[in-house]
Amino acid sequence: MHRTNDYMSDADVIRDALERGVKRKAALLREAGGPLSAGEVASLLGISLEEVKARPLLAVLLDNGECVWPAFQFESHAMLSAVEKVRAAVNVEGAWAHLTFLFLHLQELAGRTPVQAIREGSLDAVLLAARHYGDHGAS
Repeated sequence: MHRTNDYMSDADVIRDALERGVKRKAALLREAGGPLSAGEVASLLGISLEEVKARPLLAVLLDNGECVWPAFQFESHAMLSAVEKVRAAVNVEGAWAHLTFLFLHLQELAGRTPVQAIREGSLDAVLLAARHYGDHGAS
């Protein structure tokens, strides 16, 4: 951090915030099983690259412009289906916001993440939390 007289400049504050964002995105992708390329997803699902890009899969854009698919969603057909339903229900926009929601520890889910709750068979509770996420005072 660059400080002048114990105060950070606006540019320093912005730079530090951007660096924290990059680190948080990297940590979130690691927690989500790591990133997969379109080719890896196509191979995993036995479909073409065009079909990967046409499907409603959760994909995030990295700062370098590369599009990647978090691996956790491909652990089972049930997870893949649940992620699609959660993304349709969640009350926020954007793939990074959707991914963040899926890995938040939520009071509504007894401190579990939506992904943990889905794995434990509690999709209905996750969908309820998703519909209220982003509302004033929720989560």
